[in-house]
Amino acid sequence: MKKLLFIMAFVVLAAGSMSSLFAFTTVTRSTYTAGVTLTAGGTVYVNLAVRHLSDELTTCTSIWWDPSQIIVGSTEWRRADAMMIMWSTVTIAGSGIQIYTDNMAADATPQINITHVSSTNPAGLIALNDSSYTPLPMCWRVVDVSTDSLTIEQQTGSPYSLFSTELGGESGGYPCFIYMKDRADQSVPTKNVDPFTDGMDYVCIKQAGNGIQHAADTFGSASSPDYIYFGAKFTDALAGETYRTTTMRIERYTQ
Repeated sequence: MKKLLFIMAFVVLAAGSMSSLFAFTTVTRSTYTAGVTLTAGGTVYVNLAVRHLSDELTTCTSIWWDPSQIIVGSTEWRRADAMMIMWSTVTIAGSGIQIYTDNMAADATPQINITHVSSTNPAGLIALNDSSYTPLPMCWRVVDVSTDSLTIEQQTGSPYSLFSTELGGESGGYPCFIYMKDRADQSVPTKNVDPFTDGMDYVCIKQAGNGIQHAADTFGSASSPDYIYFGAKFTDALAGETYRTTTMRIERYTQ
């Protein structure tokens, strides 16, 4: 061991003694600038087509329900007879696509007339001739493949989640339909309504890094296109009345 240490020391000393024989001399020098300006990477893109539920090919101008399939005061949740196909790319961190009604907005026709939104949920379909009447609740569902599991079943007790009967209903434990929220939603504990917040998980169809919301507050990756289905509850509907919302927003965002 001592002999090895000695040899190593000798090599270092010998190298040091030769350095003066070959001095470093600059011949010429050129100077450059290098740099980069970083921008937000990724894409938030969405393209939507409204189609007839029966064939997914016939173009529709709105989401609609066949009145012949609704019994006033008896029919509870009923799926719409139109749906949406969504092509999307969401890759910017913190970005997404959200959905809600905006029934108190200036461009809403009719515009809901609720003085105390703290006690009433303004989301859903509004009575055209009586906009002060409580709207008919709406719901939506997004899947990565088209489906015929569209019979909507409401949980019998709190929190009254929405299920597909074809997927086991309430006993299946898969709340694949999601209540539509309104931008004016306030806290209404008796109706299980939370205030609306932009970008909140519950209103998001799709989020960057998380995928689509295939069940309430449950996200998963999925390829594009995706399929969005809608429903409404007609238990409190009035005979002869027309119900609609003209401000169902599907909004891409970054934050």
